[in-house]
Amino acid sequence: SYSTNASIQADLNHTQLWIIPVLNPDGFEYTQTAANRYWRKNRRHNSDGSYGVDLNRNYSYKWSLAGVSGSGVPSDDTYYGTAPFSEPETNDVRNFMLGLTNLKAFFSYHSYGEWHMKPWSHTFSNAPGYETLHSIALRDISRIAAVHGVTYKEIFNLYNSSGDATDYWWNERRIAALTTEVRPVYTGSLAGFSPPASEIIPSCEENYVAALAIIHDAAQ
Repeated sequence: SYSTNASIQADLNHTQLWIIPVLNPDGFEYTQTAANRYWRKNRRHNSDGSYGVDLNRNYSYKWSLAGVSGSGVPSDDTYYGTAPFSEPETNDVRNFMLGLTNLKAFFSYHSYGEWHMKPWSHTFSNAPGYETLHSIALRDISRIAAVHGVTYKEIFNLYNSSGDATDYWWNERRIAALTTEVRPVYTGSLAGFSPPASEIIPSCEENYVAALAIIHDAAQ
């Protein structure tokens, strides 16, 4: 809409947008067979012969924190790796983002559940600047609901997890760092990770308007 929408044109004239379609390309490739459809981790060959590190447990802030979601057992789905940023995927995206100037926001899109999640993830206590994160989340949820009538839930953390990306960026740079879990509503079934094709475009449409609001904020 750049050529026809004056607001979008003005915002993009004052910002740079960086989009990483898939942060875990090797893991994503591995999911393309039915037997491995719900593979979560990357494809690191671990010392015990198993494969994979959970990339969203591999950031340095509160990495390997005891008593929260994250495992030191390589074969587990939430294995956090041998050290913070041990994985090329997390190391490279960290270095790339730290090399940017005047960074304003970081949005991470996951499936699934229809949730809008914000720091902290490692504790149920409110993060510093909670009011700011809360106001962004409420606005995003309102914008999302106005598109197709789907109301996401605001969650400041669904469960405790260590080494989370949004925790790292909120602690490191105090940028707007949020995770959106897209359609469908959470049922606990693995099938939710493979929604019908008819859900894909509406899910993109409703989250697009929330992204536009953050872009507008960044451009000011």
